[in-house]
Amino acid sequence: MPAEESFKITPLDTSIHQREEFDCGVGSLNNYLAKQARLDVKRSAAGCWVLIESDDPTKIIGYYTISTAAVLAEELDTVPQTTRKHFPNYPQIGALLLGRLAVALKRHGQGLGGILLIDALRRCRYLEIPAVLVLVDPKDESAIRFYQKFGFRHLNETRMFLPMREVDAWLK
Repeated sequence: MPAEESFKITPLDTSIHQREEFDCGVGSLNNYLAKQARLDVKRSAAGCWVLIESDDPTKIIGYYTISTAAVLAEELDTVPQTTRKHFPNYPQIGALLLGRLAVALKRHGQGLGGILLIDALRRCRYLEIPAVLVLVDPKDESAIRFYQKFGFRHLNETRMFLPMREVDAWLK
C-alpha cells in the first residue's frame, strides 16, 4: 500500500482536477465524476472529494461523495434491537449517504479504497451535521464485501449502514 503522505484528499476543484480522464472501470461512476459531480457540488446536493497524488494535483486517482439522507423508521425493522435501541425514536432518522466511492482502475488493489472510505467516515463525523447512520449503496458483490470489512451491514437488499456511534468508536 502506498504511503498516505504521497496522496492528498481535497474537495473537487473543476479548475484543477481532470475529471474526464478518470476511469474506474464502471461507466456510471466515471460519467458521474465527468458530468454531474460539479453540478451536485454547485447545487449543494453533494460534496465531492478527490484523491490525488501530491506531485500531480490534476490527476484524480479516486473520489467519493457525501450527501444528507434520511431513513424511515419502518426501514429499520430488519436492524437488530441491540443496535436499534441506540437510535432515536423518530419517524425518520438522519443519515449521511456515501453515495459514490471509486478508485482508478490502474490503482485497484493498492488499499486506496480503504483510505478514501476512512477519510469519508472521518469527514462524516466532523462535518458537524447530526446523523445517526452512514449509508452506502454498493453496486455489486465486490463492493458489498468491501463495505462489510469496515463494519457496514445490510439495511435492505440495496443499502448498507454503519451507525455513527461505531464511527465515533473508531476515531477515538
